[in-house]
Amino acid sequence: MSKEFDKFCNQVFYTENLDGAGRWLARFFEQVIRKENTIYDNLLEVGCGPSWIGLWLQKKGLCHNLHLTDINPQAIEAVSKTLKNNNIKATTYLSDLFNNIPEDIKFDCIVSNPPNYFDIQDSHSVYGYLSNDIRPSDRDWKFHKEFYKQVARRLTEDGVIFISEINMYSDTVVFLNEIYDKRKRPAIDDFEDMIKSSGLIIKDVVYLTKSTNEFKVPVHLIKVGKCYE
Repeated sequence: MSKEFDKFCNQVFYTENLDGAGRWLARFFEQVIRKENTIYDNLLEVGCGPSWIGLWLQKKGLCHNLHLTDINPQAIEAVSKTLKNNNIKATTYLSDLFNNIPEDIKFDCIVSNPPNYFDIQDSHSVYGYLSNDIRPSDRDWKFHKEFYKQVARRLTEDGVIFISEINMYSDTVVFLNEIYDKRKRPAIDDFEDMIKSSGLIIKDVVYLTKSTNEFKVPVHLIKVGKCYE
């Protein structure tokens, strides 16, 4: 890690139960989004947790106004401490996705590191205990379905979404030589259906090589936007 990022991490208040790997993904989000050559007016991080991603993007000058939302009160409390302790300006929402975010606010960029696993196997000898943990577990893609159902109307006309996904071209995820996650089909097939149903399209898929090496499983960043015919 760079000294700048180390210093940034030391400023972010968090507890272990809030960490969903955003700390390891923040710089990859920055690298991909910087290539857009855009400073976004209103950037929203959905499921922000401690907001490693959103706060880092703001620090690197990639947005004018940062908005952070999470369903977990502990996450919003942690973020609020970081904002106060470091005199950072951002708007926070304790919200189930967009439910408590004013309807008149539209975002030109939405980022998320969502729960990535469809059916975590509680029989896994090391990580089975995570099967009901909302950080990694998205049973039956409940979060993804609701996210894509609601998100289109919260985007500006040229708004974009950047969302991280794990091993999305496979119907299984294996850790430590044991099946960790079982899916009915490759995750990308489900995501494409959700995205299409919402009137959106996948505009790009970036394979995060270094992140994949660190996680020992394929990691991708999907760019999604509105469909213009």
